[in-house]
Amino acid sequence: MAAPSDATLPLPSTLPSGRPDRRRQPSGGQRRGPRQTVRRRRGRLVTVLVFLVVAAVLLLPFHLDHLVIRAVLALLPPSADAGTRSALSSGLQAVGNVLLFVPIGFLPARRTGRRLPGVVAGLALSGLSELAQFVIPTRVPSLSDFALNALGALIGALLAVRGTRGATAGRSRLPGILARCVALVGVLALVGALGTAGLVLAVPSVADAPDRVRVLAAAHSATLRTASAPTRVAAALLATEDARYYAHPGVDPLGAARWIVGTVQGRQDAGGATIEQQLAKMLYTNGHQGTIDRMEQVGLALKLDRTYSKAQILRMYLNTAYFGHGYYGVAAAAEGYFSRSADHLTWPQAALLAGLVQAPTAYDPVTHPGLAASRRAHVLDRLAATGSLTAAQAAAFSRSGLGLARG
Repeated sequence: MAAPSDATLPLPSTLPSGRPDRRRQPSGGQRRGPRQTVRRRRGRLVTVLVFLVVAAVLLLPFHLDHLVIRAVLALLPPSADAGTRSALSSGLQAVGNVLLFVPIGFLPARRTGRRLPGVVAGLALSGLSELAQFVIPTRVPSLSDFALNALGALIGALLAVRGTRGATAGRSRLPGILARCVALVGVLALVGALGTAGLVLAVPSVADAPDRVRVLAAAHSATLRTASAPTRVAAALLATEDARYYAHPGVDPLGAARWIVGTVQGRQDAGGATIEQQLAKMLYTNGHQGTIDRMEQVGLALKLDRTYSKAQILRMYLNTAYFGHGYYGVAAAAEGYFSRSADHLTWPQAALLAGLVQAPTAYDPVTHPGLAASRRAHVLDRLAATGSLTAAQAAAFSRSGLGLARG
């Protein structure tokens, strides 16, 4: 009888030391087929891509994690105190450092069936990123960040091995499914972060924003205000156009969600643009509102928020906005409609101007006084909702006349 060939001999399941052999073996003692080879190569590619994405997020100089945290904090009610905001910010920072490294620990452990490769990969990548931050001016190395990254890698490795062993032993597949879901969420978050980074890098610099404001003012013979924004006009504008202005990082997550829903429903102008996005539209995209233009405005808004203070952005906006009837800038509008400076406008007058920026021609108080009064009433209601006025004051102001100096 011919001796069996090596190709048909069953592979031992234990090592000479008696420990189980965890080396990956082809099922049934057969050679690996083309489909398995393609799957293994695809797995390696995904692993490499995830490592590159995480490395990019860790080394980018403009703190994507801080943008996300500020976007979440923007969802808090205005009444939330500073202590609550600080505690939530610290907690989100810690959770983000952990979740960022869950896929890093998960993928190597999933492929090898061992926890150690996943933990080592997490430690190595986190250590390299902390060392690299010594040469990145805007980053500061942190031992706590390193520890949280390592914890995330360990959690990912534990999830991967638990899911693999549970499925191999014939037990419930729930751990494996949960592990895959966690890894998928992590990968999607990383890809989203890298996409945001690419968007910010793709749009032009906003260092010339003040120069652009001056050029537009000169083109329209507008008067530039160098002082801070007029208090009542600023309050009315923000109450109506961007109530979370001082909390968000240039893009409001709730406004973005509202715009996405409106776009899906086919509405041309679903709203949701922040003051920074509207300023970017006026200064850099010539007022265009296509999908590509909107994406560019998001990147520009993030850059504007990082480059200038909220007070500077608001001043540039009010110096650039069109208030109808040929009036560009709040100074010209206040003088043209009411024959007084913007700093001395009453609440009804400030509310009227703030309501014009959405549709200056449609709400023109000279040609469409009824629509202008209705829009002003809406702005006054928003001022009451945000606490600048009482409900009784808003109602009384709504009943007053427009008080135009012309028309």
